[in-house]
Amino acid sequence: MSIFTRQGRALLLSAAALAFVAVFTLSCSKKCGDKAYDAKTQFCCNNRDIVDKCGGSEYNPETQFCNESNVVEKCGGKEYDLAAQFCYNNSIVADKCDGKEYNAETKFCLRNELLDRCGTKEYDPETQFCDTRDSGVYKFVKIKTQTWMAENLNYQPQTGKSWCYDDNADNCNKYGRLYDWGTAKKVCPTGWHLPTSKEWDNLSLAAGGKKNIDESGELDYYYWIGVGKKLKAKNGWNDNKDQSGNGTDEYGFSALPGGHRGSDGGFRGTGEYSGWWTATDGFGIGRYMWYNDDHVFGGELDKNSGERVRCVQN
Repeated sequence: MSIFTRQGRALLLSAAALAFVAVFTLSCSKKCGDKAYDAKTQFCCNNRDIVDKCGGSEYNPETQFCNESNVVEKCGGKEYDLAAQFCYNNSIVADKCDGKEYNAETKFCLRNELLDRCGTKEYDPETQFCDTRDSGVYKFVKIKTQTWMAENLNYQPQTGKSWCYDDNADNCNKYGRLYDWGTAKKVCPTGWHLPTSKEWDNLSLAAGGKKNIDESGELDYYYWIGVGKKLKAKNGWNDNKDQSGNGTDEYGFSALPGGHRGSDGGFRGTGEYSGWWTATDGFGIGRYMWYNDDHVFGGELDKNSGERVRCVQN
């Protein structure tokens, strides 16, 4: 006859069960540093960080990440969305283009269309173009029937004469380069050209300018009233006493007062003046604006001085 009663055997079984649970709990509940974690669903990284397992697997969070229960290598140290993005050359995270991968060093995706980069730069061909000579990106604007650059040219040709204001490259980046007339005539990129005096007149007319009547009652063909205000940038121009010298930039032409270089080599007029070359020799060779009026002027400039270039599309 057994020395254990039915009640005694039940008590022994219950004690054994509790002991098993205690041992199981100890084996599955661990510590990471001074923090407890569930070893079934988590793991300890560097004895410091508690990390959720990925589909039941441990991984290195410094070089890998978890994406829908799959361990994935990071791209140049970055996580990314595998559905919408891809990793190029193990270093560049790029958006897929209409679901497709591509060479992200030479191309980019815009509005689900693959385009060639301008050097390393992305740009919007609806509002910008690429000067392939030096990978410069320029804004452009259409004003009536003409398409103009919306900023000054900043290309340094291998021949000819050109300068940065005060010989400071930051001024070239802000205002564009200064060119003598001989260089200006041939410096525009392919598909663009230095505008004639007539094309500048067409711009002034399209922007609502009116020709001036001089003191003798004659029509001054190179003096357009009121149009400078509409073509100037909204900031950057010096004040004229208590009046702002800035414009309204109604057409996106964004003229800035970068000054010029005199034929004597001196730099003058930043904040107050900007002049641009035309392709027309004689009195209509230049156009310029001042901070203290709202007009566009034309006149003869020293061909050895340094002025700005705005190209117009062919």
